[in-house]
Order: sequence, then structure tokens, then C-alpha cells
Amino acid sequence: MLVAVSAVCSPALAVPAAADATGMFGDPGKAAEYWAPQSYGNNCVLMSVADVVGQVTGQMPSEHEVIALAQNTPSVAESGKTVYADVDGDGVDTRDISVLLAHYGIHATTSEDAKGEAALNALEAALGSRHAVMIAVSSATIWEGHQAKAGDHEVVVTGVDAGNGVAHLNDSGADDGRDEQVPLATFMSAWGGGDFEMTVTAETVR
Repeated sequence: MLVAVSAVCSPALAVPAAADATGMFGDPGKAAEYWAPQSYGNNCVLMSVADVVGQVTGQMPSEHEVIALAQNTPSVAESGKTVYADVDGDGVDTRDISVLLAHYGIHATTSEDAKGEAALNALEAALGSRHAVMIAVSSATIWEGHQAKAGDHEVVVTGVDAGNGVAHLNDSGADDGRDEQVPLATFMSAWGGGDFEMTVTAETVR
């Protein structure tokens, strides 16, 4: 569940937000189809990538497939290395997310430019416009409500219920991570631990 959260590439997509009549940005019920648990402690980024690929293309790669891809793809974050070494090694540097998604014909940008309320607005805008979103969070805050530390876990945000103050996640690191629902205040604290880093696809979900 470790993720090397580092560096920013380019600004997150900025588009008008659109919630449904209940105040929901995104479609967490549909996105829940593409959740799968991670089998190892260091491949949360890979499982989040697989989830996003499923949402955008309708075909979710298996854990084995996305691991093999990462083990054979040169890293843009660390010259001379591949994106992922093995199940006992380091996690995936988030600068390599776009490289993995590109293999499936998906374009994405990663940014931590916006903070706090501005970051939430950008997230809602992306979800409301049907783009897939991955973020870095402090896992202990999401799972146990602890004070946020540095981001160490990657999750897919599938919805923001503004009316009820709830964030919906596909979280590969939790047994009940399919459409995991987290109070918005807790979510924002956990996301702040990850410097509000967010990866947004250019393509929309199906």
C-alpha cells in the first residue's frame, strides 16, 4: 500500500462541475464494478490504474497483467529502472502513472497545484464531467481516523456527495474498499497528507 508520492507534472483538468439532483458528483455505483483488492503491500497505484482503465475502457486488466506491465515499462521518474520491481520492493512513483495509463490509450495529468477547497472544486469538476480520478492519501486517516501523515496510499475517487458530505472511493487496500464511503472532512484531511495530489484522465468514463 506504499506509494512514492512525488513531483507534479501538469495542472489538473479544469471544467465546469456538474452534480446530479442529489448533489452527487460522479457515479460511484457504476465505478464500483471496477474495484479489486490488492494482493501485495506495495501495489496500490497499480490497482488504482487497473480500476481507472476499467472505468474508461470497460475492460479492467487483472492484477497480474498490470504488475507485468509495470515490471517491463521504463520509469520516467527514475532513469534506468522500471516502473515496478517486485512485490517486495518499493511502490510506484506517481510520476509513472501516466506512462502506465498510456499503454491502454488513456491520457492523464498529475498535479498537486490546487490545495484545500480549490482542490475539492477541481475534483468535483473532474467527476462531474465524467473523468476518472486517482489521488494520494494518508492511509491511516482513511482507515483509522488518525491524524494525517505523508501520503502513502493511492485510491480512486468515484464520487463526491456534496449534499451528505461523503467521499466515495474504490480503495484496493481495504477489504471493504468497493465504494468505500468516508466523511468529507476525513477525506480532505487524508488527501491533504498526500499534498492534494490528483491524477485526472483526459478521456471520460463509460
